[in-house]
Amino acid sequence: MPEGWVSLIVALLLGIAIGWFLYVPRSRAALAAADALRDNSQSFLQLAKTALEKFQEGAKGDLEARQKAVHDLVQPLRESLQKVDDKLGELENARVSAYSALQEQLKALVETHLPTLRNETANLGKAVEAYNKATVTLESRVLVSARRFSGLKAAREDTQIATPGLIEVIPRALQAPEMAATEGDNDEM
Repeated sequence: MPEGWVSLIVALLLGIAIGWFLYVPRSRAALAAADALRDNSQSFLQLAKTALEKFQEGAKGDLEARQKAVHDLVQPLRESLQKVDDKLGELENARVSAYSALQEQLKALVETHLPTLRNETANLGKAVEAYNKATVTLESRVLVSARRFSGLKAAREDTQIATPGLIEVIPRALQAPEMAATEGDNDEM
């Protein structure tokens, strides 16, 4: 048996030696290939980096040119809008001024006509009061005397005493909310 073991060990050693000799050239080739691949990768990365930098510079220049073109296009619009805005401001100021002047005129008209309206209201009240007094006097004195005169047969029979007409016109009440407060003022007069 020892011979079998020896031949087995010799065969095993021989297989290891053959494998070693076959492996060493391959690993050296693999190492050389790996070095070449690394060098190629470094070269490729450097080339790609250079190309990317050139592209970025071109894109940056293109972007600046486009921004300038957009600015040149928008600038006249911006200036026109500023002029329109200025004109609208002037118109708004003119409108406010005109409305203020109109408001002052209306206020002056109201202040001018309000005393006249109060006087006319007072006069109308006095006129109604005088009419009521005259009607009471007519009914309580004159007509009573005329009936007596008629009863004495002193007047012709076809003579009739005319009756006064009724007043059917009612003064218009003030409708404006601003005038509601002045209506109470008229009661005080």
